[in-house]
Amino acid sequence: MRKTILLSSIIGILSFFSLTSAQADFSERIQIDEVINRRNIVITHPHTDEPYLLHLESGCGELETGQTVSLVVRGDLNSNYDLIKVNELYRCNIDLAEKFTQKLYVKYVYKGNTEAWVTDESGQEHFMSYSDSCRAMPRYWKHNIYVLQGGRTLAKSDKIFLPNKDGQCWITYLRKVYPYKTKEPEDTGVDNKVPTTVMQVKAFPGNGKVYLSWRPARDNEGISHYIVSYSPYKIRTKDIPVQEMPNQIQTEDAHVAISDLINNETYYFYVLAVDTSGNVSSRWSLEARATPKSSILSDELVSSGTQLFNLRVAEETARSFLIRWDTVPDANRYAVSFEVDGEREFTRLNYAKRYIRMLKKDYREGKKLTLKVRAYGLHGFIKEEKIDFEF
Repeated sequence: MRKTILLSSIIGILSFFSLTSAQADFSERIQIDEVINRRNIVITHPHTDEPYLLHLESGCGELETGQTVSLVVRGDLNSNYDLIKVNELYRCNIDLAEKFTQKLYVKYVYKGNTEAWVTDESGQEHFMSYSDSCRAMPRYWKHNIYVLQGGRTLAKSDKIFLPNKDGQCWITYLRKVYPYKTKEPEDTGVDNKVPTTVMQVKAFPGNGKVYLSWRPARDNEGISHYIVSYSPYKIRTKDIPVQEMPNQIQTEDAHVAISDLINNETYYFYVLAVDTSGNVSSRWSLEARATPKSSILSDELVSSGTQLFNLRVAEETARSFLIRWDTVPDANRYAVSFEVDGEREFTRLNYAKRYIRMLKKDYREGKKLTLKVRAYGLHGFIKEEKIDFEF
């Protein structure tokens, strides 16, 4: 009789805990915000809108940023039997789940020390020391690490998470790093400062034409226009006066289309900036060359160099916007910044993808939302576009 009562009690207790656990579970479809690598992803918690860094066990196959999966959680999101379910065949357990508030880009790690130079999402650079639990930090040179902040801004004692279960540690020292500023010359009332040299001239061949684009020059008073010179021969520009350069074209934009060229013949292009006071750059740009052909980049892709970005809202759902852009020739990374009514909310440097998903958070409703994307190549900035949207 006692055994029967004891057995009944045990069954009742197990049933109670089983029922309690089942009630605490939830499964919800989410989209992956970022795939760091096969075992590490970033998601947004569907109930709290907080970002999480997850480390996964094997079984989910190849995941992609923006992919829709099921998040199965028992109680709080942690490694307690939580999992990612792709479909009936592919699922994997979450063996580490860490909430974070900001990503830091590791610009430099000092060898032999627990010190690093990092950039936060606003673009501010910091020199920091960290506790020795993050011994794997050198592996994340030129990659992102993840931080849980105790306050609104990055500070000493904030917690660092490294992907790949490579360690957790604390910031033990933090100092902002500011760029060096040179002393401005006295204002004499006469503008004799020349514009900067035009950089990063890109030439895109078309059918009987070439599209040029370049990084806009800078000047203390402003740029009036650009002079473009081209020739089927290379020119030693420092030996020729500006007025004697061949085939000159003027444009106020940082791009131009040059027509009536001969297909299969190589042309060399040079650009010079002129400011509003008539001062010209101290030298022409480095040459850019292109060979027009009858069967290469279509006008729709490179018309005046303006359609090589095409920033757009590709998809809108009840909870988010998916914003995409086209490949910019020679670009190998992007910088993405997001503003709410003109106030910057975040910046993501060294962004490698050509899309980003923006959540429809309550405090963003009815406000002007602006996403800016800048493209960079091996030699620096190429071009920028922005898009405004709201809900």
